[in-house]
Amino acid sequence: MATIGNTVVSVRGLAGHEDIAAALRHHGRDPHRPNRMGSCRVRTDVYRFGYTIGMVMETLSVREARAQLSVLLERFRHGDRRPVLVGSHRKTEAVLVPVAVFEELTAERSRSSAQAATSVRVEGQEPSPEASAIMDRWARGEISTAQMREQVRALHGVA
Repeated sequence: MATIGNTVVSVRGLAGHEDIAAALRHHGRDPHRPNRMGSCRVRTDVYRFGYTIGMVMETLSVREARAQLSVLLERFRHGDRRPVLVGSHRKTEAVLVPVAVFEELTAERSRSSAQAATSVRVEGQEPSPEASAIMDRWARGEISTAQMREQVRALHGVA
């Protein structure tokens, strides 16, 4: 790990950055931004691999997300499916994902909802319209799983 770190520091110095911390801040938010070393381009993935292996994804501040929104959208357009975490003071408050990922997540919830309704029907009953409406809201992402469970339990008088 120290070797990777030393390599990153050397590459940053060769790329013309005297202040390593400033260079890392500059390049750390966009791993696709290249360093220029003559005609050779070195990507910042080396740094990310060396220092973030095994770590949770980093949260962008609202200012950083706003400044990089066009870059993030371009990344999504080119097939990058990695979520982008956004929040104040590095505390995640929202997640940006490509539309395809969101559609997959909501489709999976819809399938789970349909399976639950089928399970009820197999038992010889029919899901109530109220329970179906709650499940539909959950499938669209309007309410959380905990809220959905709480509302269905309250609907049926289960604590």
